[in-house]
Amino acid sequence: MCGIAGIVGPDACSERSQAALAAMTLAIAPRGPDEQAFWHDPSGNAAFGFRRLAILDISGGHQPASNEDQTVHLVFNGEIYNFPELHHRLQAQGHCLTGRGDTACLPHLYEEDATGMFARLRGMFAIAVWDSSKKRLVLGRDRFGQKPLVYRKTASGQLHFASELKALRASDPDWHPQISPIALDQYLTFGYVPAPLTIYQDVYKLPPGHYATYQNNCMKVEPYWSMNWSETEDSAQIPLAKAVDQFRGILNEAVTEQNVADVPVGVFLSGGIDSSIIAGLSARVSKEPLRSFSVAFDDTRFDESPQAEAFAQSLGANHTTIRVDFNAWETLQQLSSAYDEPLADNSALPTWLLARETSRHVKVVLSGDGGDELALGYDRYRAIALADRIRKNLPDKVLQFMSGPLANRIPSSSRAKTRGRRIKSFLQSLRLTRLQLVSKWLVSWDEAARIELYKPEALDQLVSASELSATSPDPIELIYSGISSARTRPLVRQSQSFDTGPAGYLAGDLMFKVDIATMAHSLECRSPFLDHRLFEILGKYPESYLIDRNSGKAKRIFALACQDIVPKQVFNRPKMGFSAPVDRWLKGPLAEPLEQTLLGSEARIVQYFNPLTIRRTIQEHRDGLADHAYKLWSLLVLELWMRSNLP
Repeated sequence: MCGIAGIVGPDACSERSQAALAAMTLAIAPRGPDEQAFWHDPSGNAAFGFRRLAILDISGGHQPASNEDQTVHLVFNGEIYNFPELHHRLQAQGHCLTGRGDTACLPHLYEEDATGMFARLRGMFAIAVWDSSKKRLVLGRDRFGQKPLVYRKTASGQLHFASELKALRASDPDWHPQISPIALDQYLTFGYVPAPLTIYQDVYKLPPGHYATYQNNCMKVEPYWSMNWSETEDSAQIPLAKAVDQFRGILNEAVTEQNVADVPVGVFLSGGIDSSIIAGLSARVSKEPLRSFSVAFDDTRFDESPQAEAFAQSLGANHTTIRVDFNAWETLQQLSSAYDEPLADNSALPTWLLARETSRHVKVVLSGDGGDELALGYDRYRAIALADRIRKNLPDKVLQFMSGPLANRIPSSSRAKTRGRRIKSFLQSLRLTRLQLVSKWLVSWDEAARIELYKPEALDQLVSASELSATSPDPIELIYSGISSARTRPLVRQSQSFDTGPAGYLAGDLMFKVDIATMAHSLECRSPFLDHRLFEILGKYPESYLIDRNSGKAKRIFALACQDIVPKQVFNRPKMGFSAPVDRWLKGPLAEPLEQTLLGSEARIVQYFNPLTIRRTIQEHRDGLADHAYKLWSLLVLELWMRSNLP
């Protein structure tokens, strides 16, 4: 696990560029505190910088790495789990590998398969290759966006790339980045900035599952992998028992591979289904007692630490509970500096603290991330599946009654997690279109609310930027494009296809959150559920193998495949999720800081947004007239990010 940076183009090896590259690598030093290295192309066309967190092949594994004749040089951030197999094949083909870890095989794999190399990798990665013979840069990013890679063209005609935006900012003190109106609008909608955009104008993310070639001053981005959502007759008819065996076999292999390291390994253990499975399987392959880590809240509605502690004890694990009796305001300040883009996911706070404390004990940690996306575990997936099934089987008049008069009889509540509010919201969703139904749980500020929020001049900027955009900047169009890849499947699969696609929640929110939180503390996080082979098989299974049609419970295949390692009560316990009590904070300890920050004399967001709309939103939330917790949190995060990252 590392931080990478590079400069390609005119004067890439000049004294000025060398200073810029040194500044880039220094900016991402926490990603790699164990080693720093540079490489400069003798022709002067390319230069790489590297920071290393030594996990495998500690005495070797140095970067930048090269092939035998020094025509291929490479830096990469991540872990390749199938590297032993790649080693064997490359050596059989006559290559001379200079190390025993994953780094050693990559330059030679490029020689054999160039841009096709990325599809042969199983793992998490951001890779940059300079091919001296072709004067070509090749970039590649893993399938689910676990590792970041951003880039920009400079005024001098160079291409700068790096693991984080802060490195790009450090490379050019004369560059004053501007906020992209389209990215800002998408942030308000989703709570994160979807790829390929970044929050900055003319700065881009390489999308997950894509590679890019940069040659003759031209950048070309193409996919090398995407989920095939077609359900073949064979996969639709696969017996449940066989499906369970397939899933368990690949999961066993993924957990075993991802426990390989030359440094101590631990597990994030929340007490829920996904992390318990990873912890249970890891305990079986670990040569020493498992080290597990969880976070505890003072609000019992969010606290699963007792369950985590009990399960850890059953495994004989060495367990550490981190109590989150922290100052939320102080932690928010830290996050606003660490995160290169605004991220409205409130679970970033406990994730940050969990990573900080865990890094004091181990250098590698496994997590249950991706389990919900893999096995349709979110409540919204179950709601979409049920609503879709009801709408297909009930007459229109019955649906109209359920979504109208019946829903209206349920009292409204300003609290998001009340049972009555969830039922009312579900009944109302029965009258939505398919696209509206998928979007309902993904969108924070809908279009009408955003238009009301914007100042007229900011709205004009958005319209102008949209007219110049090569693709539709409309967030709803982004969702529509994402669900279209699974258009022949049930609606819940279409929702899943957006979440796990290049612009979806998995990469844009979850993986971004975890990468920054862990790497800021020099901690590597691995996610066995994100082995793409699991998605490729579970994506083809009937939905009934994932969501039980009778009980409505999710992750059916998890329960059947892992009943020998996780107690039944873990599967039966209601899903709690990993989040912070934002609603209570914004009405309590953060109420005054919220208003002062968003509407005070130093507020930055009033450049874009109407203060009267902001004030009304705060008041409605405070008076209990509506639940605006997520809207207000997204504005608070944005304001603090602006103060930390803009001049």
